Amino acid sequence: PEKVEEARRRTRLRHQRKQQPINENTLFAAGFVLLLTNLPADNWSGHMILALYRMRWQIELCIKRLKSLLNFDHLRAKDPRVVQTYLLAKLLIALMIEQMTSRVSLQHSDWFDSLERPISVYRMTSLFLDTFRHIIAGHWVSTLQQFFGLLHRYLCDSPRARPQQLAWVRAFIIHVSISGSFP
Repeated sequence: PEKVEEARRRTRLRHQRKQQPINENTLFAAGFVLLLTNLPADNWSGHMILALYRMRWQIELCIKRLKSLLNFDHLRAKDPRVVQTYLLAKLLIALMIEQMTSRVSLQHSDWFDSLERPISVYRMTSLFLDTFRHIIAGHWVSTLQQFFGLLHRYLCDSPRARPQQLAWVRAFIIHVSISGSFP
């Protein structure tokens, strides 16, 4: 009864904020949780169906987390082969982050078991993703720096009749900062 009254109170507030008249049927329906299922009623109790729904909702939250943090819903390609490569790379990262989370859950199970202050899987995923990006970028940069002298000719553009705009801007800024005047 307390939760029913709380749900109806929230419904009234929502309608007041939107300055909409409230329908009695809306207030009545606010006291229920409506779930439609094709599971046979004789094999599945209402409590079991609610438990399954809560588990399903966790899957929805996982997908939302992947879309939010790993940008699963944003691909920078149109070619199906490149799209597949992007998705597979993002899935690989998601699986690696999930493995890292699993290791933490084994070491600190009380963090995950707490009902009062459980660990935020979103924050942990965000932390692992940032760490993962740093490890990849940091390792590659330090490794590549050893070979930059050898890679110079491969990294430079071919000679052009007209100077590249970015190179021209850099040279202009350096000239102005050294001489203090415009050329």
